[in-house]
Amino acid sequence: MAVLSTRVAALIVTFLLLGLALGATTLLQIRFGLRPLSALRAGVTAIRRGEAERIRGEFPHDVAPLASELNLLLDTNREILDRARTQVGNLAHALKTPLSVIVNEAGNAPKDVGARVREQAATMRDQVDYYLDRARAAALAGTLGTLTDVEPVLAGLARTMTKLHPDKDLAIDLSVAPGARFRGERQDLEEMTGNLMDPQVIKFMKPEHVSTAVAWMCSENCKLTGQVVGAAGGFYTALRYYRTEGISFDPSTPATLEQFDEQSGTLFDFDHMVEFAGVSKAVQAMLKEKGYK
Repeated sequence: MAVLSTRVAALIVTFLLLGLALGATTLLQIRFGLRPLSALRAGVTAIRRGEAERIRGEFPHDVAPLASELNLLLDTNREILDRARTQVGNLAHALKTPLSVIVNEAGNAPKDVGARVREQAATMRDQVDYYLDRARAAALAGTLGTLTDVEPVLAGLARTMTKLHPDKDLAIDLSVAPGARFRGERQDLEEMTGNLMDPQVIKFMKPEHVSTAVAWMCSENCKLTGQVVGAAGGFYTALRYYRTEGISFDPSTPATLEQFDEQSGTLFDFDHMVEFAGVSKAVQAMLKEKGYK
């Protein structure tokens, strides 16, 4: 019996050691075997943050095709965005030129007719600009892995403006936060800031113009609330935000993907807009309409 007990104990110890060895081997296999996937994940994260444009590095034969396909997907995405941006620009020129002709010809029409034509043409131009801006913003929002350093772009524009207008005696003082970057491409940042750096505009871009509007809105004379005011160079304007009429479902049960997809066209129908006054008010109105208390 003693000999049998000794053999059983030896077998138990042996199996325990084998189990520990097997577990340690499995953990090592998982750790080292999944390391390429961790590297791939880090590469995708770097692209999303704008720190890289492609997935780089050596991968095992089983993972390398996935990395290549992701890089091809990124290249295709950039090509689609470039084509979309080009088409948006072509559409802008194609529509604005006929509108300008219509406005000019309206000057030869009877006074009442000409006024109505110019009014409608202005509305059409505003709508064209509105949807072109939305298309451009959507294209920029979908840009992956594109960050542009702000300081070199602004410095280059400042030098260009100084050379183009030597008679203006321009003195452009740039103050850019270290490491500031624009989430988008260089040409988009140049286009956005170039309009603000026109010599005629720069001369009047003083903070005193903005402080006047701020002081008035903080004074007792201002009876308004929840308003947005734009102020620059002595020009002031009030802004309003609009939303679509929206879609609604039973608030007690989340909508299905099929229901949402079926009404997505109405969700993005900007031909029927209402002034945006906050999501909370819209939800309250929906609950009241559906009989919830």
